[in-house]
Amino acid sequence: MTRPRTYRGRVVADEKSIAYHQRRIGEVQGHIETYLALLDMRVTAARFAGVSWYKIGDAIGISRQAATERFERLPELNGSEP
Repeated sequence: MTRPRTYRGRVVADEKSIAYHQRRIGEVQGHIETYLALLDMRVTAARFAGVSWYKIGDAIGISRQAATERFERLPELNGSEP
């Protein structure tokens, strides 16, 4: 097994390794964006079904106030046009 290159005691990645990690980061970012969009849709559906901000916040591990501040911006929930 070859030892990784180092510079001043820190591992230095080669171009192939850098490209690999960039692709993985991009993939994760795509998944995050998809899941955030799904979360927005679920919160919207929950609010229309009458679920309180307290219950929504509790479901995702944040306070009622944080849930309100985070999701109230959704056009479907604040009465503005998308």
